[in-house]
Amino acid sequence: MTVDERRRSELFQAAARALGQEHAVTMFELLPPPGSDLATQQSMDARFDEVDRRFEDVDRRLDAVEARARERHDDLVGLLRRELDAVRSGAQERHEHLAGVLHSELDAVRTGAQERHEHLAGVLHSELDAVRTGAQERHEHLAGVLHSELGAVQTRAQERHDDLVALLRSEMGAVQTRAQERQDDLVALLRSEVGAVDARILQARDDAIATSRRELIEAVAGQTRALVIAVVMSVVGITTLALGLSQLV
Repeated sequence: MTVDERRRSELFQAAARALGQEHAVTMFELLPPPGSDLATQQSMDARFDEVDRRFEDVDRRLDAVEARARERHDDLVGLLRRELDAVRSGAQERHEHLAGVLHSELDAVRTGAQERHEHLAGVLHSELDAVRTGAQERHEHLAGVLHSELGAVQTRAQERHDDLVALLRSEMGAVQTRAQERQDDLVALLRSEVGAVDARILQARDDAIATSRRELIEAVAGQTRALVIAVVMSVVGITTLALGLSQLV
């Protein structure tokens, strides 16, 4: 049954009497506007039936999609397996090829390394022989230099020894000369002293009595003997020193 404007107005008045004017206005604001199609139980059932049909249609479509996806999945799995088998076969072939290439390269590297090793061994042997030869030559040269230096040192040592011997001899000669001069001086001194003593004795003999003259002569004789003994001992000491130095030379 269609609700017209009169029925809505009567309903508003009844609601205003029962609920009050304000509550009636609030309730009518919540109602759909006039002329709107209100949902009924029949329309709701029809709408739910349509929704159910749509869901069933979606289910059928999903089943078809799932079936096609399974088919595509099986096709893709088969294709992937075939591709994987092809990749494995190609990889096995490449692996075998690379293994052969690597073996060939390794053999070539080993051969080259052996050749370089032999070449380096020959070069090292040659260098070692050259080093040994140079070392032997330097050793012989150094031995010759050392022999010549040793000869020169020995020559200089002999010259130094000769110089020292000559110097010692000259010093000994000078010492002997000075000793001889000192001896001559001492003899001259003794002679002069003896002459002076003799003169004093003569003078004293003339002035003193005979007894005093004899005592004086004896005293002078004693002093003379002591002086002579001292001079003789000095000469003996100098001679002994000269002999010792000559023996050292």
